[in-house]
Amino acid sequence: MSGNRRPRAARKPRAAISARATPLETRIKGEVKVGVKRRLGLSDGDRLPAGVQGLVDAAAHEVAESSLALSVLREVEAVASRIGNRRDGTEAFTSQSEMGLLAEAQYLAAKKKALQAAGFSSDEAMRLLVAEVSAWQPTGRKTS
Repeated sequence: MSGNRRPRAARKPRAAISARATPLETRIKGEVKVGVKRRLGLSDGDRLPAGVQGLVDAAAHEVAESSLALSVLREVEAVASRIGNRRDGTEAFTSQSEMGLLAEAQYLAAKKKALQAAGFSSDEAMRLLVAEVSAWQPTGRKTS
């Protein structure tokens, strides 16, 4: 290293920079950590490699954050439904339907980010999500 260059400080993973972890995020991290250690053949007292720990932290943060967003959206949908029941109009139904689609889209986007944080490529994550969504939807095919 030349005399003009200083070593750079290691960057913290994105999840470590954010505010305090929620109880859900902490629980997700703990359970994922146990599973990853088992897969890597590490004992309970061993630490995860820094790169793997960063992935666990980032994925847990994303999932916990999206879970909170979905909870808020469900509350909004419930309020919209109650308001829609008080008056007669298809506007409330359309808006509630659109909110449901928005919630599902946000859930899938968060899940895709978590899959990518766990090491799947964008294409692999998308294929997994398409398979999951396909399992949710009736196929509409006749079996006779």
